[in-house]
Amino acid sequence: HDCKSLTSVTIGKGVTKIDSSVFSGCGKIKTLNINCKTVPYLGMTSLKELTLGDNVNAIGERAFDGYTDLTNVTIPNSVTKIGNEAFKSCTGLASMTIGSGVTKISDSTFSGCTGLTGITIPNAITEIGEKAFSGCTGLTDVIIPDSVTDLGDSAFENCSSITSLTIGKGLTTIHKDPYKTPFDGCNKIEKLNINCKTVPKLNIKSLKEVIIGDNVTIINGSSFSNYTGLTSVTIGNNVTTISDNAFSGCTSLTSITIPDSVTEIGASAFASCTKLATVNIGNNVTMIGNNAFSGCTGLTSMTIPDNVTKIG
Repeated sequence: HDCKSLTSVTIGKGVTKIDSSVFSGCGKIKTLNINCKTVPYLGMTSLKELTLGDNVNAIGERAFDGYTDLTNVTIPNSVTKIGNEAFKSCTGLASMTIGSGVTKISDSTFSGCTGLTGITIPNAITEIGEKAFSGCTGLTDVIIPDSVTDLGDSAFENCSSITSLTIGKGLTTIHKDPYKTPFDGCNKIEKLNINCKTVPKLNIKSLKEVIIGDNVTIINGSSFSNYTGLTSVTIGNNVTTISDNAFSGCTSLTSITIPDSVTEIGASAFASCTKLATVNIGNNVTMIGNNAFSGCTGLTSMTIPDNVTKIG
């Protein structure tokens, strides 16, 4: 307490409890080397350099919340848990390496880390919590690996510099609150590469190019409805269903190739795509739903395959 000239601290592996006021008033601490099992909040907001030892297995809630001078952090493989808001508002944090022991990025872990320009999410991560990266305005490219199954509400909310997004094949749960989608406020994302089995509604209206991978089987209803800037769509070879309104109102879309794997084109799937001039329908489509191409005023010709038994 009040050791005003203290600049460097080393905490060994045997420490089991540290009171939050231990370093109160020590406003010049720049370097911390810590190796106890659980890292708590220490109040060293002047910290610039952090070394986490191989004995550390948990970073507590708000452990480094508001450490604005902290620039680079490496989380060792020994760490299995990072608490909520652990690095929240670390505005000076430029790079972060997460070890392979961590399986979940908790709620608001990196929220408000405006200086973070890149982060590699390791394949061990299965869940990204609510607001985990919200307000990380320095992020430009985000890759969500195949291991991630659950993406929380507002996970990347207001990450306004992201231009490219990749979503791996493992994702099954994308947000629970329909009014808090993971990418709200990400208004510069122009390219999406998505490979999870069911493509949901992501509400990324800035998209220009969408690549739907070969792991995808269903494009959900209204997934890309009214994406008026969307010009290019590639549909993977294992998609079976293009659901109702999936691409309705995509007024910049000029051509679409529906692969042979597709059996059903839902109601209004491409309705009001006014610039759609070329449509290639795969040979295994059996049903074309009501109003599927209604209002496609740019369409001049279409070939209906032999297997189609119903036109709505």
